[in-house]
Amino acid sequence: MKAARAARMVLAGAVAGAAIAAASLALLSGPRPPDSETAGGPAARAEAAPAADESRPAVAATASGLTGAAPPRRPDGTSGAGPSEPGAAALPGGPAPGSAPPRPAPAGEVRVVTPPGVTPPPAVTGPLERLPAREVPKPPAQPPKVRVLRPVMAETPGIIRAGEIRIRLPDIEPLGVDAQCRGRDGREWPCGAQALAALRAFAGGRGVQCFLPADAQEGNFAIPCRLGKTDVATWLVRQGWAKPAADRRDLAEAEAAARKEKRGMWQETPATTLAEPAPVE
Repeated sequence: MKAARAARMVLAGAVAGAAIAAASLALLSGPRPPDSETAGGPAARAEAAPAADESRPAVAATASGLTGAAPPRRPDGTSGAGPSEPGAAALPGGPAPGSAPPRPAPAGEVRVVTPPGVTPPPAVTGPLERLPAREVPKPPAQPPKVRVLRPVMAETPGIIRAGEIRIRLPDIEPLGVDAQCRGRDGREWPCGAQALAALRAFAGGRGVQCFLPADAQEGNFAIPCRLGKTDVATWLVRQGWAKPAADRRDLAEAEAAARKEKRGMWQETPATTLAEPAPVE
């Protein structure tokens, strides 16, 4: 009996509480007034509309700073949103609002373009000077070495040729091709032609060894040549077809032997036939 009585008392309390809460809510909400009497009615909204329209230029000016469009103009002709105004915004990569634009470097002044995080170059204290381009050094010439030239042709009593390589025999004064010599009887004979024929007979068909640069393929050279152990220039002096140069006193003995033996230009009787070439040592 006691338990049933307690349950009824709890249920009655809950119903009473719900009724009290509903009454309180109704009193707080009350009846809704018509739109004309509220602050949010059509009249109030009409008065608020111009204020909202007046705020749009400021928003547009702020947007123009981001998109690149020209900001509105003031009545005095100046820009509506300058860098010093709160509505201005900086373009990406441009100067910050309120900062001065970058000053171009004067002529002759060094402009530092070192990116952040990289050690800058040394400071320049004077005017810059453009230096000429550095020349690439040429490779050193190859040292001369003995090369065998074949076939060899004598152009004059002192010049031989092998292909595109032309060699003048040094340290001698050879006869010219058109030189004329006079015998003891007074008759002239073509000693220059005889000297050329003698050199061709001596060197023709043989390999002449000359001291040429290793990479020489053409050109004119004044270098010694030899056949076996015989120097070609010395051979010409010894056979009487050339005289030694003034500074080659060591060839004076070969010239004296040619004079004594009446060889080449030193013979008293004009030569009609060529002598057999001297053997090569």
